[in-house]
Amino acid sequence: MRFMAAKISNVKDYDVKMGGSYFFDNNVWMLLFANIAGTHYDKQKKYSSLLSDIKNRNCSIFISSLILSEYINRSLRLHFDLWIVSEGRIKSNTDFKRDYRGTSHYNASLKTILAEVDDILNISERRPDDFNSINIDSILTDMSSDSDFNDSYYVELCDRNKMILVTDDSDLLKTKKNISIVTY
Repeated sequence: MRFMAAKISNVKDYDVKMGGSYFFDNNVWMLLFANIAGTHYDKQKKYSSLLSDIKNRNCSIFISSLILSEYINRSLRLHFDLWIVSEGRIKSNTDFKRDYRGTSHYNASLKTILAEVDDILNISERRPDDFNSINIDSILTDMSSDSDFNDSYYVELCDRNKMILVTDDSDLLKTKKNISIVTY
């Protein structure tokens, strides 16, 4: 059996075609909207330019509930880490649920993150996850030491729906699926 490799394009050189369908991985949404965005300015600038080109060419950007879950959970953990430092706490002795949830910092962080999610939802289209009909065996088979369940799931979702995957996750570049990937 011969495997096809993904077609990988660099975001710096990528030419957006009219009417395409795109699926942004969580790490790209994090670069564009989360509090880490300013720390990777060149990447942020390139992905922001790609986002603008996609919208200007009437293409679709799809998002799933799993991406939103990753975005919210990862963002809250980043805010938690910042809170630990600002409070002078020791990370190994501080519990996210017990010590952080319910604090004024948590509530302010959640408000900020939910505003970011609202912005993301305003520029993307909700895509059903198709869990009831997606090939779970293929996802589980594709998992390796370089890929987790979510990564394999996104690749399968893009393959099944002919979506172009936009990611900054090098693990996803190792897929054997014949999908198109845009990355930094």
